[in-house]
Amino acid sequence: MVSFKSLRAAAAAGICALSVVLGGCGGGGGGGSAAAPVASDATQTISLKITSNQNRSTYPIQVFLPASYKTGNTAYPIIYATDGDDPFTVPGSTRFERFRGVLARRGTDAILVGIGNSADRQIDYNFPGANAYLEFLQSELIPFIESQYRVDGKRRALSGLSTGGSFVLTTFLKQAPDQLTFSYFLSSEAAIWQQTGIVEDLEKALFLRAAGKVIPATLILAHSEQGGNSPYVNAMYRQLASRNYQGLKLSEPAFPYGHAPMDLPAFESAVASLFP
Repeated sequence: MVSFKSLRAAAAAGICALSVVLGGCGGGGGGGSAAAPVASDATQTISLKITSNQNRSTYPIQVFLPASYKTGNTAYPIIYATDGDDPFTVPGSTRFERFRGVLARRGTDAILVGIGNSADRQIDYNFPGANAYLEFLQSELIPFIESQYRVDGKRRALSGLSTGGSFVLTTFLKQAPDQLTFSYFLSSEAAIWQQTGIVEDLEKALFLRAAGKVIPATLILAHSEQGGNSPYVNAMYRQLASRNYQGLKLSEPAFPYGHAPMDLPAFESAVASLFP
């Protein structure tokens, strides 16, 4: 496997109590739960905040419900998107809002959860902070969200871009094959170079752990065709492909856009494949 430059990981997180505050959408509303339409039909977005027990951080959360949610009684696939409040290179539009637009336009019957506090992304998505952040997702955010909405827990996705894409990848590597919180891992332009040694060690540990076992997951390692992190993503793809992990659906789609602009077409491509 190709070796890359490593950077120092962020500081470890602390402990605090869990608090959930529900608020209105689009700048309106007072206390309690409120919803506002975000499309021309019955779709809705709910805003809330969670302060984690794991790392003392407060996370703004946005939940998008598709138009069919109010009129049906089925359980829905769910997508958890990191950096939900980050505009990246598109001024005036957050990652959550762009993803929500894709789902609404396509009429996709899936719930979208945008996880904010992207200001702490280098702490939360890199180790050692990634341990506390993943525990926050598993033990606090996911149980809360999925106690409120009809969710098909067997169709749960995690999405991230750049350092967030690395977090998606390392979450897969840490959990497979036996403790998978997610079925679908959507990694875009993963910044593997930030912690190359850790990522390589996690993959080696997975190879030993997965011997004779099936990995019932989809891992999409998307990247740009214009450079960016593509060499590192491609090297990881080739390493994983060489292992022939049983049951793993592995792909490496490339998009003719730059580091951040490729994120939206990569998301739409994944949605079209996973939730047609």
